[in-house]
Amino acid sequence: MKSWYKSLAVILGMIIVLSPIAALVFFGEMPGRGFTDRVELIDDDDPLSVYSQTLDVVVGQMVSATKYVQGESASDNVIYDSYKDILNINFKSQFSAMIGDAYTYQLGMSMSSNNLPDLFYCKQNELNSLIEQSMVEDLTEVYYKYASPQLRLALEYGYTGDVSVWNEGNPIGLVRDTSPLDVVSKDGKIYGFPFLADLFNLCPMIWIRTDWLAVYAQDKGIVYDDISEVMPKDFGEYIEIVRYFSSANLNSGKKSYGVGFGFDGAGLQGISNVYGAYPEMFLKDEQGSYTYGTAADAFKDSMSLYNELYRTGCIDPYSALDGQLLIQALAAGKIGTFIGEYWHVMWGLGDTVRNNPGCDWLPWAIRDYDGNIIQPMVPTNVLDNSCYSIRKGFSNPEVVFIIANHLIDGFFSDNGEFTKRMVEIRRDPVYRSIRDEVGMYSPVRLDAPNKNTRYAFDIQLALQTGETDHMSLDCKEVYDTIKQYVDDPMGEGKSFYTLYKVFGPTGAYTELMNYAEYDYFADKNKIIVNFKRPAYQGMFTDVMLQHMGNLKDYIGIELINIYTSPTPLSDSVWNNFLYNMNQKKLPEMLKSLNDMEV
Repeated sequence: MKSWYKSLAVILGMIIVLSPIAALVFFGEMPGRGFTDRVELIDDDDPLSVYSQTLDVVVGQMVSATKYVQGESASDNVIYDSYKDILNINFKSQFSAMIGDAYTYQLGMSMSSNNLPDLFYCKQNELNSLIEQSMVEDLTEVYYKYASPQLRLALEYGYTGDVSVWNEGNPIGLVRDTSPLDVVSKDGKIYGFPFLADLFNLCPMIWIRTDWLAVYAQDKGIVYDDISEVMPKDFGEYIEIVRYFSSANLNSGKKSYGVGFGFDGAGLQGISNVYGAYPEMFLKDEQGSYTYGTAADAFKDSMSLYNELYRTGCIDPYSALDGQLLIQALAAGKIGTFIGEYWHVMWGLGDTVRNNPGCDWLPWAIRDYDGNIIQPMVPTNVLDNSCYSIRKGFSNPEVVFIIANHLIDGFFSDNGEFTKRMVEIRRDPVYRSIRDEVGMYSPVRLDAPNKNTRYAFDIQLALQTGETDHMSLDCKEVYDTIKQYVDDPMGEGKSFYTLYKVFGPTGAYTELMNYAEYDYFADKNKIIVNFKRPAYQGMFTDVMLQHMGNLKDYIGIELINIYTSPTPLSDSVWNNFLYNMNQKKLPEMLKSLNDMEV
Protein backbone atom coordinates (compact mmCIF):
# COMPACT_ATOMS: atom_id res chain seq x y z
CA MET A 1 0.00 0.00 0.00
CA LYS A 2 1.34 3.43 -0.93
CA SER A 3 1.97 5.74 2.01
CA TRP A 4 0.73 8.81 0.13
CA TYR A 5 -0.18 10.72 3.25
CA LYS A 6 3.37 10.60 4.62
CA SER A 7 4.70 11.95 1.40
CA LEU A 8 2.49 15.00 1.58
CA ALA A 9 4.24 16.22 4.72
CA VAL A 10 7.30 16.80 2.56
CA ILE A 11 5.25 18.82 0.10
CA LEU A 12 4.18 21.14 2.87
CA GLY A 13 7.71 21.94 3.78
CA MET A 14 7.16 21.38 7.53
CA ILE A 15 7.49 18.51 7.42
CA ILE A 16 7.69 17.00 4.11
CA VAL A 17 6.05 14.37 0.41
CA LEU A 18 3.92 13.25 -2.44
CA SER A 19 2.74 9.72 -3.04
CA PRO A 20 5.19 7.81 -5.23
CA ILE A 21 4.54 8.89 -8.81
CA ALA A 22 6.43 8.82 -12.04
CA ALA A 23 8.51 11.91 -12.78
CA LEU A 24 10.87 13.25 -15.34
CA VAL A 25 14.50 12.82 -14.41
CA PHE A 26 16.98 15.51 -15.29
CA PHE A 27 20.56 14.43 -15.75
CA GLY A 28 23.51 16.64 -15.15
CA GLU A 29 27.23 16.18 -15.43
CA MET A 30 28.41 12.96 -13.75
CA PRO A 31 32.00 13.36 -12.60
CA GLY A 32 34.04 10.23 -11.99
CA ARG A 33 33.65 8.65 -8.61
CA GLY A 34 36.41 7.69 -6.23
CA PHE A 35 38.39 9.69 -3.69
CA THR A 36 38.41 13.46 -3.98
CA ASP A 37 40.66 16.20 -2.61
CA ARG A 38 39.55 17.60 0.72
CA VAL A 39 38.49 21.24 0.98
CA GLU A 40 39.09 22.80 4.39
CA LEU A 41 36.66 24.86 6.42
CA ILE A 42 37.75 28.37 7.34
CA ASP A 43 37.35 27.50 11.02
CA ASP A 44 37.22 23.78 11.74
CA ASP A 45 35.93 24.42 15.27
CA ASP A 46 33.01 26.65 14.25
CA PRO A 47 29.79 24.69 13.57
CA LEU A 48 28.65 27.54 11.32
CA SER A 49 31.90 27.77 9.42
CA VAL A 50 32.03 27.93 5.62
CA TYR A 51 34.46 26.38 3.16
CA SER A 52 37.72 28.14 2.36
CA GLN A 53 37.29 27.45 -1.35
CA THR A 54 34.51 26.03 -3.46
CA LEU A 55 33.51 22.52 -2.50
CA ASP A 56 31.85 20.66 -5.37
CA VAL A 57 29.22 18.21 -4.16
CA VAL A 58 27.51 15.87 -6.61
CA VAL A 59 23.95 15.26 -5.40
CA GLY A 60 21.04 12.98 -6.05
CA GLN A 61 18.27 15.52 -5.63
CA MET A 62 15.10 14.22 -4.02
CA VAL A 63 12.33 16.38 -5.46
CA SER A 64 9.13 17.10 -3.58
CA ALA A 65 8.53 20.72 -4.59
CA THR A 66 5.95 21.12 -7.33
CA LYS A 67 6.46 24.76 -8.26
CA TYR A 68 9.46 26.69 -9.61
CA VAL A 69 9.74 30.20 -10.95
CA GLN A 70 10.50 30.56 -14.63
CA GLY A 71 14.07 29.59 -15.47
CA GLU A 72 14.63 27.50 -12.33
CA SER A 73 14.47 23.76 -11.77
CA ALA A 74 15.28 21.09 -9.19
CA SER A 75 18.94 21.23 -10.19
CA ASP A 76 19.31 24.98 -10.85
CA ASN A 77 17.57 27.32 -8.45
CA VAL A 78 17.86 30.13 -5.95
CA ILE A 79 18.62 27.81 -3.02
CA TYR A 80 21.53 26.18 -4.86
CA ASP A 81 22.82 29.71 -5.60
CA SER A 82 22.56 30.64 -1.92
CA TYR A 83 24.63 27.65 -0.80
CA LYS A 84 27.34 28.62 -3.28
CA ASP A 85 27.32 32.32 -2.42
CA ILE A 86 27.34 31.93 1.36
CA LEU A 87 28.71 28.49 2.29
CA ASN A 88 30.95 28.01 -0.78
CA ILE A 89 29.20 24.71 -1.57
CA ASN A 90 28.56 24.11 -5.26
CA PHE A 91 25.92 21.43 -5.88
CA LYS A 92 26.13 19.47 -9.11
CA SER A 93 23.14 17.34 -9.97
CA GLN A 94 23.83 13.74 -10.95
CA PHE A 95 20.09 13.16 -11.09
CA SER A 96 16.92 14.74 -9.74
CA ALA A 97 13.72 12.77 -9.43
CA MET A 98 10.37 13.04 -7.71
CA ILE A 99 10.35 11.35 -4.33
CA GLY A 100 8.82 7.91 -4.47
CA ASP A 101 9.20 5.36 -7.24
CA ALA A 102 11.07 7.68 -9.59
CA TYR A 103 13.71 8.57 -7.02
CA THR A 104 14.02 5.00 -5.78
CA TYR A 105 14.67 3.85 -9.35
CA GLN A 106 17.40 6.42 -9.96
CA LEU A 107 19.12 5.70 -6.67
CA GLY A 108 18.95 1.98 -7.43
CA MET A 109 20.59 2.55 -10.82
CA SER A 110 23.38 4.52 -9.13
CA MET A 111 23.87 1.77 -6.56
CA SER A 112 23.99 -1.02 -9.14
CA SER A 113 26.53 0.86 -11.26
CA ASN A 114 28.63 1.79 -8.19
CA ASN A 115 28.21 5.43 -9.15
CA LEU A 116 26.55 7.00 -6.13
CA PRO A 117 26.31 10.79 -5.79
CA ASP A 118 28.49 12.36 -3.10
CA LEU A 119 25.39 13.32 -1.09
CA PHE A 120 21.99 11.69 -1.46
CA TYR A 121 18.67 10.94 0.17
CA CYS A 122 17.69 7.35 0.99
CA LYS A 123 15.30 5.23 3.03
CA GLN A 124 16.39 3.11 5.98
CA ASN A 125 16.39 -0.21 4.13
CA GLU A 126 18.35 1.29 1.23
CA LEU A 127 20.88 2.58 3.74
CA ASN A 128 21.06 -0.87 5.31
CA SER A 129 21.95 -2.37 1.92
CA LEU A 130 24.55 0.33 1.25
CA ILE A 131 26.19 -0.32 4.61
CA GLU A 132 26.38 -4.04 3.85
CA GLN A 133 28.11 -3.23 0.55
CA SER A 134 30.51 -0.69 2.15
CA MET A 135 29.24 2.04 -0.17
CA VAL A 136 28.60 4.78 2.41
CA GLU A 137 30.79 6.64 4.87
CA ASP A 138 30.79 5.91 8.57
CA LEU A 139 29.81 9.34 9.91
CA THR A 140 30.18 8.61 13.63
CA GLU A 141 33.34 10.64 14.26
CA VAL A 142 32.23 13.31 11.83
CA TYR A 143 28.92 13.71 13.67
CA TYR A 144 30.48 14.15 17.10
CA LYS A 145 33.09 16.56 15.76
CA TYR A 146 31.00 18.77 13.49
CA ALA A 147 27.34 18.63 14.59
CA SER A 148 26.52 21.86 16.42
CA PRO A 149 25.15 21.83 19.99
CA GLN A 150 21.81 23.00 18.57
CA LEU A 151 21.73 20.11 16.10
CA ARG A 152 22.71 17.56 18.75
CA LEU A 153 20.07 18.90 21.14
CA ALA A 154 17.49 18.44 18.38
CA LEU A 155 18.63 14.94 17.45
CA GLU A 156 19.31 13.58 20.91
CA TYR A 157 16.92 15.54 23.14
CA GLY A 158 14.09 16.79 20.91
CA TYR A 159 15.01 20.33 22.01
CA THR A 160 16.34 23.33 20.15
CA GLY A 161 16.35 26.79 21.64
CA ASP A 162 18.57 28.26 24.31
CA VAL A 163 21.88 26.65 23.42
CA SER A 164 23.26 27.41 26.90
CA VAL A 165 21.39 24.32 28.13
CA TRP A 166 23.93 22.21 26.20
CA ASN A 167 26.32 22.57 29.14
CA GLU A 168 29.26 21.00 27.27
CA GLY A 169 27.24 17.93 26.39
CA ASN A 170 25.52 17.49 29.75
CA PRO A 171 22.18 19.30 29.39
CA ILE A 172 20.38 19.63 32.69
CA GLY A 173 16.69 18.84 32.87
CA LEU A 174 16.48 17.13 29.47
CA VAL A 175 16.02 13.42 28.84
CA ARG A 176 18.22 11.90 26.13
CA ASP A 177 16.41 10.04 23.36
CA THR A 178 18.62 8.74 20.57
CA SER A 179 15.80 7.16 18.52
CA PRO A 180 16.37 9.52 15.54
CA LEU A 181 20.01 8.42 15.42
CA ASP A 182 18.99 4.79 15.89
CA VAL A 183 17.17 4.99 12.55
CA VAL A 184 20.52 5.56 10.77
CA SER A 185 22.79 3.50 13.00
CA LYS A 186 24.09 -0.05 12.73
CA ASP A 187 26.44 -1.83 15.10
CA GLY A 188 26.80 1.40 17.05
CA LYS A 189 27.93 3.47 14.04
CA ILE A 190 26.12 6.39 12.41
CA TYR A 191 25.76 6.24 8.62
CA GLY A 192 23.47 9.13 7.80
CA PHE A 193 21.82 12.33 8.93
CA PRO A 194 18.16 11.59 9.83
CA PHE A 195 15.54 13.60 7.96
CA LEU A 196 14.33 15.34 11.12
CA ALA A 197 10.69 16.35 11.31
CA ASP A 198 8.47 18.12 13.81
CA LEU A 199 7.61 16.17 16.97
CA PHE A 200 3.94 16.17 15.93
CA ASN A 201 4.50 15.34 12.27
CA LEU A 202 2.80 11.93 12.47
CA CYS A 203 0.54 12.66 15.43
CA PRO A 204 -3.06 11.85 14.48
CA MET A 205 -5.76 14.47 14.88
CA ILE A 206 -9.12 15.21 13.29
CA TRP A 207 -10.22 18.28 11.33
CA ILE A 208 -13.94 19.16 11.41
CA ARG A 209 -15.85 21.50 9.07
CA THR A 210 -17.47 24.14 11.24
CA ASP A 211 -20.03 25.32 8.66
CA TRP A 212 -21.46 21.79 8.60
CA LEU A 213 -21.12 21.59 12.38
CA ALA A 214 -23.36 24.67 12.65
CA VAL A 215 -26.06 22.86 10.64
CA TYR A 216 -25.72 19.87 12.98
CA ALA A 217 -26.09 22.14 16.03
CA GLN A 218 -29.18 23.83 14.61
CA ASP A 219 -30.82 20.49 13.82
CA LYS A 220 -30.04 19.17 17.32
CA GLY A 221 -31.20 22.37 19.03
CA ILE A 222 -27.75 23.08 20.47
CA VAL A 223 -27.33 26.68 21.63
CA TYR A 224 -23.79 28.09 21.55
CA ASP A 225 -21.86 31.32 21.63
CA ASP A 226 -18.89 29.98 19.66
CA ILE A 227 -18.89 27.03 17.26
CA SER A 228 -15.97 25.50 19.18
CA GLU A 229 -18.52 24.66 21.89
CA VAL A 230 -20.20 22.22 19.47
CA MET A 231 -17.02 20.22 18.88
CA PRO A 232 -17.43 16.59 20.05
CA LYS A 233 -16.81 15.83 23.71
CA ASP A 234 -15.86 12.19 23.10
CA PHE A 235 -15.32 9.69 20.29
CA GLY A 236 -18.89 8.44 20.34
CA GLU A 237 -20.15 11.98 19.75
CA TYR A 238 -17.64 12.39 16.94
CA ILE A 239 -19.01 9.27 15.22
CA GLU A 240 -22.55 10.65 15.69
CA ILE A 241 -21.45 13.83 13.87
CA VAL A 242 -19.86 11.75 11.10
CA ARG A 243 -23.11 9.87 10.57
CA TYR A 244 -25.12 13.08 10.57
CA PHE A 245 -22.84 14.68 7.98
CA SER A 246 -23.24 11.55 5.84
CA SER A 247 -27.02 11.67 5.82
CA ALA A 248 -27.80 15.40 5.64
CA ASN A 249 -26.80 16.10 2.00
CA LEU A 250 -24.63 19.04 3.06
CA ASN A 251 -22.73 19.10 -0.25
CA SER A 252 -24.92 21.81 -1.81
CA GLY A 253 -27.89 19.50 -1.49
CA LYS A 254 -26.01 16.49 -2.89
CA LYS A 255 -24.63 13.44 -1.11
CA SER A 256 -22.10 14.37 1.60
CA TYR A 257 -19.65 12.15 3.46
CA GLY A 258 -18.80 12.32 7.14
CA VAL A 259 -15.13 11.36 7.08
CA GLY A 260 -12.07 10.97 4.87
CA PHE A 261 -8.57 9.71 5.62
CA GLY A 262 -5.59 7.99 4.04
CA PHE A 263 -6.16 4.26 4.17
CA ASP A 264 -2.73 2.83 4.94
CA GLY A 265 -0.94 1.53 8.01
CA ALA A 266 -0.10 4.99 9.30
CA GLY A 267 -3.37 6.58 8.18
CA LEU A 268 -5.29 4.02 10.22
CA GLN A 269 -3.75 5.16 13.51
CA GLY A 270 -6.34 7.87 14.20
CA ILE A 271 -9.29 5.57 14.89
CA SER A 272 -7.24 2.49 15.77
CA ASN A 273 -5.52 4.27 18.66
CA VAL A 274 -8.93 4.88 20.26
CA TYR A 275 -9.27 1.10 20.50
CA GLY A 276 -5.71 0.60 21.78
CA ALA A 277 -4.60 -0.76 18.40
CA TYR A 278 -1.37 0.24 16.65
CA PRO A 279 -1.21 -1.28 13.14
CA GLU A 280 2.15 -1.76 11.40
CA MET A 281 4.04 -0.99 14.61
CA PHE A 282 6.38 -3.29 16.51
CA LEU A 283 5.36 -3.41 20.16
CA LYS A 284 6.35 -5.35 23.28
CA ASP A 285 4.04 -7.45 25.39
CA GLU A 286 4.07 -7.74 29.19
CA GLN A 287 6.82 -10.37 29.00
CA GLY A 288 9.04 -8.03 26.99
CA SER A 289 8.70 -9.95 23.71
CA TYR A 290 8.08 -8.25 20.38
CA THR A 291 4.61 -8.30 18.83
CA TYR A 292 3.15 -6.75 15.68
CA GLY A 293 0.30 -4.28 16.08
CA THR A 294 -1.56 -5.38 12.97
CA ALA A 295 -2.10 -8.83 14.51
CA ALA A 296 -3.72 -7.53 17.72
CA ASP A 297 -7.35 -8.28 18.59
CA ALA A 298 -7.90 -4.58 19.26
CA PHE A 299 -7.14 -3.85 15.62
CA LYS A 300 -10.03 -6.08 14.60
CA ASP A 301 -12.39 -3.79 16.56
CA SER A 302 -11.15 -0.69 14.77
CA MET A 303 -11.28 -2.41 11.36
CA SER A 304 -14.88 -3.34 12.09
CA LEU A 305 -15.65 0.37 12.55
CA TYR A 306 -13.80 1.37 9.37
CA ASN A 307 -15.80 -1.26 7.49
CA GLU A 308 -19.07 -0.08 9.00
CA LEU A 309 -18.37 3.54 8.04
CA TYR A 310 -17.59 2.44 4.49
CA ARG A 311 -20.64 0.14 4.17
CA THR A 312 -23.07 2.74 5.52
CA GLY A 313 -22.03 5.55 3.17
CA CYS A 314 -19.99 7.67 5.60
CA ILE A 315 -16.94 7.40 3.32
CA ASP A 316 -16.80 8.39 -0.35
CA PRO A 317 -16.15 5.07 -2.14
CA TYR A 318 -14.52 6.81 -5.13
CA SER A 319 -11.81 8.48 -3.06
CA ALA A 320 -11.49 5.95 -0.25
CA LEU A 321 -8.27 4.40 -1.58
CA ASP A 322 -6.78 7.05 -3.85
CA GLY A 323 -4.97 10.08 -2.47
CA GLN A 324 -5.42 12.23 -5.57
CA LEU A 325 -9.15 11.50 -5.75
CA LEU A 326 -9.37 12.28 -2.04
CA ILE A 327 -7.81 15.70 -2.68
CA GLN A 328 -10.44 16.29 -5.36
CA ALA A 329 -13.28 15.17 -3.09
CA LEU A 330 -12.10 17.53 -0.35
CA ALA A 331 -11.69 20.40 -2.79
CA ALA A 332 -15.21 19.79 -4.10
CA GLY A 333 -16.60 20.08 -0.57
CA LYS A 334 -17.90 16.52 -0.25
CA ILE A 335 -16.30 15.61 3.11
CA GLY A 336 -17.03 16.96 6.59
CA THR A 337 -14.20 15.61 8.77
CA PHE A 338 -10.69 14.45 8.03
CA ILE A 339 -8.50 12.10 10.08
CA GLY A 340 -4.86 12.99 9.51
CA GLU A 341 -2.20 15.27 10.92
CA TYR A 342 -1.80 18.97 11.63
CA TRP A 343 -0.31 19.74 8.22
CA HIS A 344 -3.26 18.37 6.27
CA VAL A 345 -4.94 21.76 6.54
CA MET A 346 -2.18 23.00 4.21
CA TRP A 347 -3.03 20.27 1.75
CA GLY A 348 -6.54 19.23 0.63
CA LEU A 349 -8.37 21.00 3.45
CA GLY A 350 -7.11 24.36 2.23
CA ASP A 351 -8.58 23.55 -1.18
CA THR A 352 -11.97 23.00 0.50
CA VAL A 353 -11.88 26.55 1.87
CA ARG A 354 -10.76 28.09 -1.42
CA ASN A 355 -13.55 26.41 -3.36
CA ASN A 356 -16.40 26.56 -0.84
CA PRO A 357 -17.31 30.01 0.54
CA GLY A 358 -18.11 29.95 4.22
CA CYS A 359 -16.15 26.77 4.88
CA ASP A 360 -13.85 26.65 7.89
CA TRP A 361 -12.01 23.88 9.76
CA LEU A 362 -11.21 23.33 13.44
CA PRO A 363 -8.71 20.75 14.76
CA TRP A 364 -9.67 18.14 17.35
CA ALA A 365 -7.24 16.13 19.48
CA ILE A 366 -8.79 12.67 19.52
CA ARG A 367 -10.74 11.60 22.61
CA ASP A 368 -11.81 8.08 23.55
CA TYR A 369 -15.40 7.03 24.27
CA ASP A 370 -15.08 8.37 27.82
CA GLY A 371 -13.86 11.77 26.65
CA ASN A 372 -10.22 11.27 27.65
CA ILE A 373 -7.46 12.44 25.29
CA ILE A 374 -5.94 9.33 23.72
CA GLN A 375 -2.26 8.50 23.94
CA PRO A 376 -1.50 8.36 20.22
CA MET A 377 1.06 6.12 18.56
CA VAL A 378 3.68 8.41 17.00
CA PRO A 379 6.93 7.10 15.54
CA THR A 380 10.13 8.99 16.21
CA ASN A 381 10.32 12.24 14.30
CA VAL A 382 12.38 11.03 11.34
CA LEU A 383 10.34 11.46 8.19
CA ASP A 384 9.54 8.07 6.68
CA ASN A 385 12.67 6.60 8.33
CA SER A 386 14.79 8.39 5.75
CA CYS A 387 18.11 10.21 5.82
CA TYR A 388 20.94 11.86 3.89
CA SER A 389 24.10 9.86 3.41
CA ILE A 390 27.58 10.32 1.96
CA ARG A 391 29.16 7.95 -0.54
CA LYS A 392 32.31 6.10 0.45
CA GLY A 393 35.42 8.02 -0.54
CA PHE A 394 34.00 11.54 -0.63
CA SER A 395 36.57 13.91 0.82
CA ASN A 396 34.26 16.06 2.94
CA PRO A 397 31.70 13.81 4.64
CA GLU A 398 31.08 16.48 7.28
CA VAL A 399 29.30 18.62 4.66
CA VAL A 400 25.91 17.10 5.53
CA PHE A 401 26.28 18.27 9.15
CA ILE A 402 27.65 21.69 8.18
CA ILE A 403 24.55 22.21 6.04
CA ALA A 404 22.28 20.92 8.84
CA ASN A 405 23.98 23.26 11.36
CA HIS A 406 23.15 26.28 9.21
CA LEU A 407 19.58 25.11 8.58
CA ILE A 408 18.72 24.54 12.22
CA ASP A 409 20.43 27.76 13.28
CA GLY A 410 17.98 29.62 11.07
CA PHE A 411 15.01 28.57 13.20
CA PHE A 412 16.33 30.14 16.40
CA SER A 413 18.79 32.94 15.63
CA ASP A 414 18.99 36.01 13.45
CA ASN A 415 22.62 36.68 12.63
CA GLY A 416 23.64 33.95 10.23
CA GLU A 417 24.08 35.06 6.63
CA PHE A 418 22.43 31.88 5.42
CA THR A 419 19.44 32.49 7.71
CA LYS A 420 19.05 36.02 6.42
CA ARG A 421 19.18 34.84 2.82
CA MET A 422 16.48 32.21 3.35
CA VAL A 423 14.13 34.79 4.88
CA GLU A 424 14.90 37.27 2.10
CA ILE A 425 13.99 34.69 -0.51
CA ARG A 426 10.60 33.94 1.08
CA ARG A 427 9.85 37.67 1.29
CA ASP A 428 10.92 38.29 -2.32
CA PRO A 429 7.84 38.97 -4.51
CA VAL A 430 9.28 36.57 -7.08
CA TYR A 431 9.01 33.67 -4.60
CA ARG A 432 6.21 34.95 -2.34
CA SER A 433 3.47 32.86 -3.92
CA ILE A 434 5.54 29.67 -3.45
CA ARG A 435 7.13 30.56 -0.12
CA ASP A 436 6.18 27.15 1.33
CA GLU A 437 8.03 25.33 -1.46
CA VAL A 438 11.39 27.08 -1.90
CA GLY A 439 12.91 25.45 1.18
CA MET A 440 12.26 22.10 -0.46
CA TYR A 441 14.82 22.87 -3.18
CA SER A 442 17.65 22.14 -0.74
CA PRO A 443 19.47 18.81 -1.16
CA VAL A 444 19.40 18.50 2.67
CA ARG A 445 16.30 19.36 4.69
CA LEU A 446 15.18 19.22 8.30
CA ASP A 447 12.70 20.63 10.74
CA ALA A 448 13.56 21.32 14.36
CA PRO A 449 11.43 19.02 16.59
CA ASN A 450 9.97 21.81 18.73
CA LYS A 451 10.25 24.75 16.34
CA ASN A 452 6.64 24.83 15.17
CA THR A 453 5.31 24.74 18.73
CA ARG A 454 7.49 27.68 19.70
CA TYR A 455 6.51 29.57 16.55
CA ALA A 456 2.80 29.00 17.22
CA PHE A 457 2.86 30.52 20.68
CA ASP A 458 5.32 33.27 19.71
CA ILE A 459 2.92 34.21 16.92
CA GLN A 460 -0.15 34.06 19.15
CA LEU A 461 1.54 36.36 21.66
CA ALA A 462 2.43 38.79 18.88
CA LEU A 463 -1.15 38.76 17.59
CA GLN A 464 -2.32 39.67 21.10
CA THR A 465 0.25 42.35 21.89
CA GLY A 466 1.54 43.58 18.55
CA GLU A 467 5.08 43.06 19.86
CA THR A 468 7.55 40.95 17.86
CA ASP A 469 10.84 41.35 19.75
CA HIS A 470 10.52 37.84 21.19
CA MET A 471 10.65 36.24 17.74
CA SER A 472 13.49 34.95 15.66
CA LEU A 473 13.93 36.41 12.19
CA ASP A 474 12.52 33.27 10.59
CA CYS A 475 9.49 33.22 12.90
CA LYS A 476 8.87 36.91 12.20
CA GLU A 477 8.52 36.13 8.50
CA VAL A 478 5.90 33.47 9.31
CA TYR A 479 4.11 35.94 11.61
CA ASP A 480 4.07 38.67 8.95
CA THR A 481 2.55 36.18 6.52
CA ILE A 482 -0.17 35.17 9.00
CA LYS A 483 -0.82 38.82 9.82
CA GLN A 484 -1.73 39.32 6.17
CA TYR A 485 -4.51 36.78 6.66
CA VAL A 486 -5.67 38.32 9.95
CA ASP A 487 -5.81 41.81 8.41
CA ASP A 488 -7.41 40.78 5.11
CA PRO A 489 -8.91 37.28 5.37
CA MET A 490 -11.16 37.63 2.33
CA GLY A 491 -8.70 39.55 0.17
CA GLU A 492 -4.96 39.17 -0.48
CA GLY A 493 -4.46 37.47 2.87
CA LYS A 494 -6.84 34.63 2.02
CA SER A 495 -4.08 32.52 0.50
CA PHE A 496 -2.43 32.34 3.95
CA TYR A 497 -5.48 30.86 5.71
CA THR A 498 -3.73 27.53 6.12
CA LEU A 499 -0.76 29.01 7.98
CA TYR A 500 -3.19 30.71 10.34
CA LYS A 501 -4.91 27.37 10.94
CA VAL A 502 -1.59 25.77 11.85
CA PHE A 503 -0.17 28.48 14.11
CA GLY A 504 -3.10 30.70 15.12
CA PRO A 505 -4.98 30.76 18.45
CA THR A 506 -7.61 28.22 17.28
CA GLY A 507 -5.11 26.33 15.14
CA ALA A 508 -3.48 22.95 15.18
CA TYR A 509 -0.73 23.62 17.72
CA THR A 510 -3.10 24.96 20.33
CA GLU A 511 -5.08 21.71 20.09
CA LEU A 512 -1.99 19.49 19.83
CA MET A 513 -0.90 20.64 23.26
CA ASN A 514 -3.59 18.28 24.59
CA TYR A 515 -1.09 15.54 23.70
CA ALA A 516 1.80 17.20 25.55
CA GLU A 517 3.04 18.92 28.65
CA TYR A 518 4.10 22.42 27.67
CA ASP A 519 4.50 25.71 29.53
CA TYR A 520 5.35 28.44 27.03
CA PHE A 521 6.16 31.05 29.66
CA ALA A 522 8.38 28.73 31.71
CA ASP A 523 10.41 27.37 28.78
CA LYS A 524 8.96 27.80 25.33
CA ASN A 525 11.37 25.27 23.83
CA LYS A 526 10.71 22.36 26.19
CA ILE A 527 7.92 19.94 25.26
CA ILE A 528 7.15 16.59 26.88
CA VAL A 529 4.94 14.63 24.50
CA ASN A 530 2.52 12.01 25.78
CA PHE A 531 2.96 9.57 22.92
CA LYS A 532 3.23 5.84 22.59
CA ARG A 533 6.35 4.94 20.60
CA PRO A 534 7.08 1.80 18.57
CA ALA A 535 9.25 -0.66 20.47
CA TYR A 536 11.55 -1.01 17.46
CA GLN A 537 12.38 1.35 14.60
CA GLY A 538 15.90 0.21 13.85
CA MET A 539 17.15 -1.40 10.68
CA PHE A 540 15.55 -4.65 9.59
CA THR A 541 17.10 -7.94 10.58
CA ASP A 542 18.14 -10.29 7.77
CA VAL A 543 14.94 -12.28 8.27
CA MET A 544 12.86 -9.11 8.09
CA LEU A 545 14.64 -7.99 4.92
CA GLN A 546 13.79 -11.32 3.36
CA HIS A 547 10.10 -11.47 4.29
CA MET A 548 8.72 -8.08 5.38
CA GLY A 549 7.98 -6.93 1.83
CA ASN A 550 5.75 -9.94 1.16
CA LEU A 551 3.99 -9.53 4.50
CA LYS A 552 3.25 -5.85 3.91
CA ASP A 553 1.99 -6.53 0.40
CA TYR A 554 -0.41 -9.14 1.75
CA ILE A 555 -1.58 -6.92 4.61
CA GLY A 556 -2.20 -4.04 2.22
CA ILE A 557 -4.43 -6.10 -0.05
CA GLU A 558 -6.31 -7.93 2.69
CA LEU A 559 -7.06 -4.81 4.75
CA ILE A 560 -8.55 -3.19 1.67
CA ASN A 561 -10.76 -6.26 1.22
CA ILE A 562 -11.88 -6.05 4.85
CA TYR A 563 -12.40 -2.28 4.67
CA THR A 564 -14.55 -2.36 1.52
CA SER A 565 -16.40 -5.61 2.22
CA PRO A 566 -20.20 -5.42 1.80
CA THR A 567 -20.58 -7.57 4.91
CA PRO A 568 -19.43 -6.95 8.51
CA LEU A 569 -16.06 -8.32 9.57
CA SER A 570 -16.52 -11.86 10.90
CA ASP A 571 -14.37 -13.90 13.27
CA SER A 572 -13.60 -16.38 10.48
CA VAL A 573 -12.33 -13.67 8.12
CA TRP A 574 -10.17 -12.17 10.85
CA ASN A 575 -8.77 -15.52 11.94
CA ASN A 576 -7.90 -16.32 8.34
CA PHE A 577 -6.11 -12.96 8.14
CA LEU A 578 -4.06 -13.83 11.24
CA TYR A 579 -3.28 -17.29 9.90
CA ASN A 580 -2.04 -15.94 6.58
CA MET A 581 0.18 -13.35 8.31
CA ASN A 582 1.83 -16.19 10.17
CA GLN A 583 2.28 -18.05 6.88
CA LYS A 584 4.10 -14.96 5.59
CA LYS A 585 6.76 -15.54 8.27
CA LEU A 586 5.59 -13.03 10.86
CA PRO A 587 6.59 -15.33 13.78
CA GLU A 588 10.07 -15.79 12.31
CA MET A 589 10.51 -12.03 11.95
CA LEU A 590 9.43 -11.40 15.53
CA LYS A 591 11.80 -14.13 16.69
CA SER A 592 14.68 -12.42 14.86
CA LEU A 593 13.94 -9.23 16.82
CA ASN A 594 13.66 -11.08 20.12
CA ASP A 595 16.92 -12.92 19.40
CA MET A 596 18.71 -9.59 19.01
CA GLU A 597 18.14 -8.90 22.71
CA VAL A 598 19.17 -12.30 24.05
